[in-house]
Amino acid sequence: SVLLAGRNFGCGSSREHAPQSLMRWGIKAIIAESFAEIFFGNCTALGVPAVTASSTDVDELGRRVEADPQLEVKVDLVAKKVTAGDFSCDIDILDSARDALLSGQWDFMTLLLENQEFIKQTAEKIPYLNQFA
Repeated sequence: SVLLAGRNFGCGSSREHAPQSLMRWGIKAIIAESFAEIFFGNCTALGVPAVTASSTDVDELGRRVEADPQLEVKVDLVAKKVTAGDFSCDIDILDSARDALLSGQWDFMTLLLENQEFIKQTAEKIPYLNQFA
């Protein structure tokens, strides 16, 4: 199931439970005009694509789904397209989120733990993390 929404979707829903409840309800992807930043990050961390489309395209998708509630809506992260029947439109998503979702590496805590040496080396190069030395 794909959820269609308007602007700033997820605003006021910054806790992890908001996208978790949608995911547990069966939502596989969310298409909106824009997302609240924390909500978007939580969606990505759960593996739920949160993609943006123009208001015109979101409205058209809504009209088509309303006319045919069984219409299959497909989100293609590789092509950055959404299709619903004979309708297709461009979508956008941050490259980092797209890459994480396509590679299956959206578990950021595990990625951090697996890359501690790289993080340490990077931190050593940042003056404000090293008493401005």
